[in-house]
Amino acid sequence: MLWAITKGSFINKLIILPIAFLLSAFLPQAVIVLLLLGGLYLAYEGAEKIYEFVVPHQHEEIQVSYIAEGEGTLVVGDTVNHYKKGDVLVIGSKLPHVFKSEVNTNKKSLMLSLFFTESSFGKHFFKLEELSQQFNISRERVRQIEEKAIEKLQKEISNIT
Repeated sequence: MLWAITKGSFINKLIILPIAFLLSAFLPQAVIVLLLLGGLYLAYEGAEKIYEFVVPHQHEEIQVSYIAEGEGTLVVGDTVNHYKKGDVLVIGSKLPHVFKSEVNTNKKSLMLSLFFTESSFGKHFFKLEELSQQFNISRERVRQIEEKAIEKLQKEISNIT
């Protein structure tokens, strides 16, 4: 990781320093403008990172996420949960949430997510009562089918990654 940063920094200096020297020799006013623009951009990026870290987001869609790598904390509404590799997480519509990767590890978190609305699969898909009546099976059997589908989903996704 440090080598990649060092190499990238060195390459940037090979490109940026000659341009900076030429600008300062022939157009010194441009250096000030570029420094101000660069500072504004860095301030915007920093503020955006802080905002994303502190303020959870929410969306209309239901989110199903598979944690392919890493671990961390998931804050949903006023609850705090830990997630790890292999977990499948379901976040309901309009629920404020934020994922925070564990910082004490050098593994990056990788999450595969699907987003869909309640009407994506028909109007009765998420209503166990209607689903059990439509297929003439008990609510418990619907719950068992749902549980088995999640297990199969976890297995298939883990085979992909």
